[in-house]
Amino acid sequence: MGGHPPSSAKENSMSNMIPLDSAMWYGKNRKAYFFSGDQYIRYNPSTDRVDSGYPKKIKDYWHGVPFRKIDAALWYGKNNKAYFFSGDQYVRYNPTNDKVDPGYPKKIKDYWHGVPFKKIDAALWYGKNNKAYFFSGDQYVRYNPTNDKVDPGYPKKIKDYWHGVPFKKIDAALWYGKNNKAYFFSGDQYVRYNPTNDKVDPGYPKKSAEYWYGLPNRYGIYLLSKHVEKIIKQQLKNHLQSNCSIYLADKKYFCPKLRDVKTIINTTNVDQRIWIQERFDCDDFAFLLKAEFVKDAYRQGDRRAAHCFGIVWGSLPGLHAINWVINNDLKLRFVEPQNDSVYFPKETDKNIFFMLT
Repeated sequence: MGGHPPSSAKENSMSNMIPLDSAMWYGKNRKAYFFSGDQYIRYNPSTDRVDSGYPKKIKDYWHGVPFRKIDAALWYGKNNKAYFFSGDQYVRYNPTNDKVDPGYPKKIKDYWHGVPFKKIDAALWYGKNNKAYFFSGDQYVRYNPTNDKVDPGYPKKIKDYWHGVPFKKIDAALWYGKNNKAYFFSGDQYVRYNPTNDKVDPGYPKKSAEYWYGLPNRYGIYLLSKHVEKIIKQQLKNHLQSNCSIYLADKKYFCPKLRDVKTIINTTNVDQRIWIQERFDCDDFAFLLKAEFVKDAYRQGDRRAAHCFGIVWGSLPGLHAINWVINNDLKLRFVEPQNDSVYFPKETDKNIFFMLT
């Protein structure tokens, strides 16, 4: 069944979260990368969200990586190169020339001495001790770059040594250079691990998509209000009055897929109301449609944010009020509530003086 999920049921986060296969802090540009299937996204710690234009295809940008799916990814501090693991093989990626080194792929067992796993679920360069960790099932090993082999006494149980990590299996692991902490992802959740006191920080686990802004969810993405305001100013810069007021009432917003926006619009029948001057004119249509999106967000019990859907006043053309929405592609669109049309801003849409959500 297509369209928006039934409003009478809560979202099932385990099925809605696009599963992560692997993650990596990339030392070349000091950004984080998340891989899922044949795609990846780049997360920018400066803006605290996924960069625009993602997801992208792995094969189009990670030159020479032959795998359809990346099980684990690792920035290796010993030589400052990236490693990608899939099945029983791996490749070494050179950030200097931006491609896989010659002679790869190779067998994991032949070159990562002492790693006992047939398949690696996650890999981590741990900045606390500058060693590499490999996770598989409920076990892990610690790899020593000095002597190029697994340290004695491994494998060990994750639960016995990574204090507070609640997961039976780790899908992805990441040393985050912004705050020098480790992150572990499993299903739709993650934890932040503090190397100072050697345990998971209080308040975890949390929902991955709700705190890694722009990380895909099957129905959309989450953004902070600062992200929303930046998108508005970038995409409407030639349409806004210099003194335009932008009021964002919430801290966090959910940006739905365009198809789901259209489904909500089409089922509310706001466009079938009769226009009555002053009593029920353009701003009333816009307020009523905004209310329908508020109601939809309220019904989605697992969603901890309002729809990124608001009201705009300006010459659209002529003094007029309509709606605006930011979708999961990070594009701002206008919505005419009197006829249900959804469209990108036009040249004739100008002198916008107030935006509300």
